Amino acid sequence: MQTKEPLTCESLEEQYKALQDTADEYRAILISEGQDSEKTKELRTTFDSETGNLRKNIVLYKEKQEGIVYLSAEYRSGKEYIEALEARGYKMSAYTDKLLSQLTDIPEEQVRLKKVTVEDLGLPNGSTVEKILAATKEKGLKPCPPWVGPQYRMECDDGERALIGMEPLTDSAGDTHLFHVSRYVRGRWLGSDRTGSHWNPDDEWLFVSDK
Repeated sequence: MQTKEPLTCESLEEQYKALQDTADEYRAILISEGQDSEKTKELRTTFDSETGNLRKNIVLYKEKQEGIVYLSAEYRSGKEYIEALEARGYKMSAYTDKLLSQLTDIPEEQVRLKKVTVEDLGLPNGSTVEKILAATKEKGLKPCPPWVGPQYRMECDDGERALIGMEPLTDSAGDTHLFHVSRYVRGRWLGSDRTGSHWNPDDEWLFVSDK
């Protein structure tokens, strides 16, 4: 996973100031050397690139404020995810380890995720997984691929708790589970929950959003 600078209002302001400095230098060189000089062309290219990056990051920042996250599958199997999680000090239950081992052919893909509460889905009293998944369809949301669980664990804030809205995985006993990320006294976890639970209205979930 690549290290990413946090996208904040302050970081956007710093980018904007850097862009202003580039623009000032560009104007000065343009006046002194003309538009056909190599230095002018170089600064014009830099200015266009920095402008494009700032615009892109503004869009990403606004989406972040709305609970939108972009995630790419970093590994091609659950076994690789298990090794990566353990190497980075994350905890997993035995059930989670076995569920991850079921993932043997993870495609190279990126998903656009939206975080919502059960109440956001129109279920103010909480609900079951079946009803939650049904409610997401009405909101234009889709289940996450299972790899989102371990990938999000490695990229989310350490103190965050979120449930992965996915098509449940079945264990050897026939019970169905979904992943969650959390932090407890004993460490940062990728865990799994049985789908028979009743979820609270303020529980936060991640689903795929193509909009």
